[in-house]
Amino acid sequence: MSTETVESSSPAVTARAQSPYHPFSPLSAREIRTAAELIKGVWPANTDLHYKAVTLEEPLKVEAVPYLEAEHNGESTPSIDRKAFVSYYLRNTNKFHEAIVNLSENRVESNVRLGNNIHAPGDAEEIVAIERVALEDEAVKAEVAKLQLPEGTVVVCDPWIYGSDGVNDDERMWQCFLYVRDPKNSDEADSNHYALPLAISPVISSDTMKVIRVDLLPTGADNTIKETQPLKIQAPN
Repeated sequence: MSTETVESSSPAVTARAQSPYHPFSPLSAREIRTAAELIKGVWPANTDLHYKAVTLEEPLKVEAVPYLEAEHNGESTPSIDRKAFVSYYLRNTNKFHEAIVNLSENRVESNVRLGNNIHAPGDAEEIVAIERVALEDEAVKAEVAKLQLPEGTVVVCDPWIYGSDGVNDDERMWQCFLYVRDPKNSDEADSNHYALPLAISPVISSDTMKVIRVDLLPTGADNTIKETQPLKIQAPN
């Protein structure tokens, strides 16, 4: 793990906020917004951050046990700071960070960039963007054209985040698997496109949001890689 830390530029603490929430309650929408704003305040203006997680940083056992015992016995409970765990990227880079935000003190406690071979999972926003990048890429469209699909056939893209087992793993990448809907019923969004897989598989960089290469997958009984040929449409199943 990298020891690089970004110092917080959050305003000085003026008063400790007494939280109305139970120490193990999920963060409220307001707390999530506050945590995100405090992290953004660490960076220069106009820095584009891509948040991966903003969630409760649960209290330490040494704090939680006295609280739960007091609660169980109907006694006054001790104060425990509300904290948020935040993970995020500087958008379109491999600079992945984890931070702890103290919501009771309105400050960033820690903010560390992780090592280059540590990557975050994908999210819905990225998946939609990756699908668009894959299907609009000229090299991908050229391979799809070789299939000679019937007019109006819908190509479906299924992106998956993947790494290279720590070998030259600085770049966060996606492997996309392509399918088609039944050309005789392309308007049916719920049709089983997995029944009609294609051997065309674009690889995309999260840093550049561009197709790095287009893999051709091994298919058939002999499990070999073949040049893209016109697709033989099978009967629905």
